[in-house]
Amino acid sequence: MVIIWSSLFGQDITITAPNGNEFWQVGKTPSISWESSGLTSDILLEYSTNNGGSWNIITTVSNSTNSYEWVIPNSVSKQCLVRATSNATADTSDTAFEISDDASSCTIVVLGSSTTAVTGASQPSNSWVNLYASAIFQKNTKLTVVNLAVPGYNTFQNLPTGTSIPSGETIDDSKI
Repeated sequence: MVIIWSSLFGQDITITAPNGNEFWQVGKTPSISWESSGLTSDILLEYSTNNGGSWNIITTVSNSTNSYEWVIPNSVSKQCLVRATSNATADTSDTAFEISDDASSCTIVVLGSSTTAVTGASQPSNSWVNLYASAIFQKNTKLTVVNLAVPGYNTFQNLPTGTSIPSGETIDDSKI
C-alpha cells in the first residue's frame, strides 16, 4: 500500500542493481543503482543477508543521485537483497543475489582494432569495451576485461605468432 500511495503523489523508486542473481565478492566495489522520480528526501540504502528478515544500513545518499559504489562487506550469503527507501517510498531487489568470499577471478581478453581500442568513442567510458566490462562486473565481480586492441589492427593481427588463422590474414607479432 505504501508504494501505491507514494506513486499517487509522484514519488517512485525502483532498484535496478542488484536486482537478482548477481555474484558479488567481498571487498569488490560494484554499484547499487536505481531509477527514481519525485523524491523529496534522501535515500536510505540497506542490505539484508537473510532474504529480508533483517536489514543493515549501508548509507544515506541524496535523492538526486541514482547510484552508489558499494564496497561489499564480509557478510557471506546467497540470500542477499538491497532496499532503497525515501520517505514512504521503497523498493527492494526483485530476487536474491550472492555475497561471496570466493576470491577467484576470470579474465576476458578483448582483441581488435581502433573501435575496440576505445579510440572510436566520444568518451572512453562510453566505448563498447568499457560498457561491456562494466555490465559484466555488475553481474559477477569475479569477471574482469583486459583490452589488448591496437588501433589499425584486426583481431588476427593481434594474435601471437604461430596461431592458426584464416587464409589471407597475417599476424604481426611486433606489437606483442
